[in-house]
Amino acid sequence: MLDLFNILLSDINKKVLRNKISTELGLAYLLETAHLTSPYTTVDGILFGRYNRVLFPLVVRFPRKSHSYIIHFVYGTRSPHTFLSKEACDKLFGTNPVPSQFFIQINSKEIQVNPPNADSHFEHVNLLGADFCAYSGTKAIINYVKRTATIHFSPRQYE
Repeated sequence: MLDLFNILLSDINKKVLRNKISTELGLAYLLETAHLTSPYTTVDGILFGRYNRVLFPLVVRFPRKSHSYIIHFVYGTRSPHTFLSKEACDKLFGTNPVPSQFFIQINSKEIQVNPPNADSHFEHVNLLGADFCAYSGTKAIINYVKRTATIHFSPRQYE
C-alpha cells in the first residue's frame, strides 16, 4: 500500500506548466516526442518561481506503447514516490481508468509511479520522487545564482 504523501504546490498549476514553465524549459508540456533510442546521461532544468522549484523535462512512455511525451517534473526528493499529475494520467490513459499504481518509462528507465492521492494538493504537478532518483542513480546539480539545474543519470544503472 502506498504511503500517503502530500505537499502544497500552490504556485504551479496547469496554466503555469503549459505557459511559463514550458517557455523557460524550451519544451512544450505533454508534447508528443520520439522514443528514446538510449537514455539521456544529462538533462538540463530550471529553478522556477519565488520558491525555487527545480523542474526537469523528461521523456515518458508506457512500456511497449507507440507514444512518448515530454513531461515536466518537479524534482521532489522529499517525496518518497514518483507521481504523475491528473492531466498527465489522462493523456496517457485516455478514457481508461487510471490504476492506483502503474509502470512507465522515464528516460528509458521503467519504474512504478502513482497518480496523485485523492485529497492531494498537487494533482496538477508531476513529482520526480526519491524512488526514481535512487533507482536510476541520479545526481542533481542546482545553481541558485544562474537559476539552472542539471540532472545526471548513472550509465551503470541502465545496464
